[in-house]
Amino acid sequence: MARITVEDCLARIPNRFQLTLAAT
Repeated sequence: MARITVEDCLARIPNRFQLTLAAT
């Protein structure tokens, strides 16, 4: 998956927070 766009990066900022909460 080398298809990383700017939107993906921006969307990953809040997504990472949710992922951390879900991982805990």
